[in-house]
Amino acid sequence: LKRKEKEIEILKKELEYLQRDLKEKELEKEKLYYQLKLAKEVVNRVQEYEKSLNTFIKLVEESVIKNKNIESDIKNFLKNNKWILGLDCEVKAIEKEIDPSLRIDMHIVTEIGQNKIFEFKSPNKPLFTKDLSSISNEFSRGLHQLIKYMRRADVFSGINIHSLYGIQAPLGVLLIGYKPSKEEKEWLEEWNRHLRPHIQIITYDEVINSAKKILSHIKQIKKTTNIKVDEK
Repeated sequence: LKRKEKEIEILKKELEYLQRDLKEKELEKEKLYYQLKLAKEVVNRVQEYEKSLNTFIKLVEESVIKNKNIESDIKNFLKNNKWILGLDCEVKAIEKEIDPSLRIDMHIVTEIGQNKIFEFKSPNKPLFTKDLSSISNEFSRGLHQLIKYMRRADVFSGINIHSLYGIQAPLGVLLIGYKPSKEEKEWLEEWNRHLRPHIQIITYDEVINSAKKILSHIKQIKKTTNIKVDEK
């Protein structure tokens, strides 16, 4: 009987994960439609975006190759090129600073009112220890900073801390690591599975690939609508 109960519990967990994955796929589909809508707003900025993305890629790759810490440079660059994090962070979005005493790298409020809170770590910093037995110190610190900020900001926080700002269900994003190994990707997916939908851990190569897709969407829209790019 106990064995059967255990099997049922395992099946319930698997079903829960499948339902969550299906929901996330639907959300991704909706997100794509929204991104295409936002892309129409910036068809005259293709060259600007291409230039900034190439600069960003060089910045990231140099950090990894030379093992150079560039957390401050990344923060400053992305503050001036928010579109790399998603067009919803750029088009009709505002940057918010609710509490200077809480050290967080960026807080964006999108056009539809979603609060996105970002914590950036240098691209050369690892996700996990070498033997994959634990997350890295940078990963741990970044996660701690995000959660601390979100506890204070989120009106629905389950922690016994007064919510000063009444922000409903913010999304926390930790940006760390570059081109993780297959094993690291598997562990990262496991972490994200448990942290979603409140927190996402994304790597720099994922951000770069996403930005390339954004540029592709903008170019396609420009082509189909025959809108001339503003040559600046």
